[in-house]
Amino acid sequence: MTRNVFLDETLSPDNVRVLQVVSAALGAGVLTFALVVLLLSTTSSAEATEADLDMTRLMSGVHVFLALFLYAVAPVVYRMLVRKAREASTAGALLQGIRNAEVVRLAFYEGAALFGLVVCLLGVHSGSLQAAPVYWYNLFSTLVMFGAVALTFPTRDRLEAVYGH
Repeated sequence: MTRNVFLDETLSPDNVRVLQVVSAALGAGVLTFALVVLLLSTTSSAEATEADLDMTRLMSGVHVFLALFLYAVAPVVYRMLVRKAREASTAGALLQGIRNAEVVRLAFYEGAALFGLVVCLLGVHSGSLQAAPVYWYNLFSTLVMFGAVALTFPTRDRLEAVYGH
C-alpha cells in the first residue's frame, strides 16, 4: 500500500477522531477514579493499624515493580504491533492494526495507574495514607498515564509518522 493510499483512505478525520476519543476516554476513566480517591481522602477519618501500614507498604512495593515492568513492556509491544500492522494489505487492516497498537500501549499505562489508585483507595479507607502520606506516591503512575495520553494523543501527523517509520 502506498503512502498516498494510507493518507487518503485511512487517515480521514473520522478515523483519526475515533482514535482520539478512545485515547481521551482511557485518560478520563483514570481521571475520574483519581478524583474519587482524592474526594474520599478528604472525608476519611480511619485510624491505621500497623497491619494496615504493612499492607499499604506491600501493595506500594508491588505497584512500583508492576509499573516499571509495564512501562518497559509497553513500547516493545507497541512497536511489535505497529510492525505487524504495516504488513497489512488494505488500508482498513492497517488502520485496525494501528488502533490496536495505540489501545494496547495505553492499556499498559492505564493498568499501572489503576493499580496505584487502588492502593491509594485502600490506603484512604484504612487510614494508612493519613498516617503515612508518603504512600501518595502511588499517584505517580496516574501522572504517567496522563503524560502518555498527552504525548501520544492521536493526530493525523502522529499517525502518518507511525506509517512512515
